[in-house]
Amino acid sequence: MSGKEPISYFGGESPLISSLIVGAFFFIILMVVFFDKGKLNLPTIPVILALLTVCASLLASIDALSVVLGFDKRFPLFSMLTLIFCPLICGGEIKRLEQVNLILSPLLIIFVVIAFIFTPQNSLNNSVSLLTPIKAIPFVLTNLFLALPVLKKSAKNIDKKQKIITAILVSLMLSFILFVVLSLCGKNGAENYDLPIIHFINGKLYVLTLISLSVATITSVFALYYPLHHYFNSGFGKSGSIILILFLAIFSRLGVSKIIEWGYPLISIFGAVYLVKAIIQIIRYKKGERENNKYTLKNMEENYVQKKEKQSNTLNRRAV
Repeated sequence: MSGKEPISYFGGESPLISSLIVGAFFFIILMVVFFDKGKLNLPTIPVILALLTVCASLLASIDALSVVLGFDKRFPLFSMLTLIFCPLICGGEIKRLEQVNLILSPLLIIFVVIAFIFTPQNSLNNSVSLLTPIKAIPFVLTNLFLALPVLKKSAKNIDKKQKIITAILVSLMLSFILFVVLSLCGKNGAENYDLPIIHFINGKLYVLTLISLSVATITSVFALYYPLHHYFNSGFGKSGSIILILFLAIFSRLGVSKIIEWGYPLISIFGAVYLVKAIIQIIRYKKGERENNKYTLKNMEENYVQKKEKQSNTLNRRAV
């Protein structure tokens, strides 16, 4: 919601056209994910790398927020404090933090939408660019891969009709939020900011958005750190937490812009590989289903013929 990721993909593009294309692509890919029968497991290493990348970008966002508050960017005080508290908080139950984030994220979206309504907008660029669909693909694949654990878990508990409705609603929501963020932040010079949304919201809403974004970012770090904490501790023992903290501390110093520029394309590649495997899985399933149906039909025909022959033989014996 900082606006940095959308601007890095669609800066200078039409907010309306970009959001519509992203929504359409996301719906198509969601349908593929929902109908892979849930049998394609998520690869562990790519998921861990994706979590590390996003967690580092959020820590870098905390540093960017501290700069907005007037602190020296050379001393990442707040991100380091967040990392210190991570093992203490994530060693136990994290459901409360996830619940807090589930409340704060919609609030942040509401603040941004209100800001969009009351902030004077520049004339929007509605020209159609051939690059927009090309840019939309890695953007969708990145967000898809990050959401896969939740999506796959949800897909197991809903029927076909609910999957289609869910895909439509999620795609429309993503499209709408993208349109609002691009319309609000898609101004000249937005790409120069690590947190564009902060620099284009004014008035009393600025403080509320700043507080909400800060708390939501910190709780998101905790939520992402939780699976990483348990993975590194199981792999490296007691030193796992130290290795993880040091890695994230160094990685986050690259800054939001560089992490998104170099790390997010890697996540989109993971998403592309998963999508290809999911499509192959669906094709194989459909092929196997057709072959199974043919085999079943053939058996039914053979059983029917055998039954008729048996009845005919019985009648012939009786006649004799």
